[in-house]
Order: sequence, then structure tokens, then C-alpha cells
Amino acid sequence: MSAPEPRTFRALFISDVHLGSKAAKADFLIDFLRYHDA
Repeated sequence: MSAPEPRTFRALFISDVHLGSKAAKADFLIDFLRYHDA
């Protein structure tokens, strides 16, 4: 199974991302950014 093609948007807005906290789940953000280009 191949990886999905990245989706392209004019802009991405990411709000309230506190990467320093233990509950940040930065890996989910990284996966999102990997497949969504702006």
C-alpha cells in the first residue's frame, strides 16, 4: 500500500499547539503536515 498523495491548500492554520507539553502528540501534527502542503 503506497502513501497517499499530499493535499495542497493555499494556507494551513494551526492553533493552540503546545509542543512542549507531554500531551502535545507532536507525531500527529508531523503526520498531518507530511500529507498537507501549503
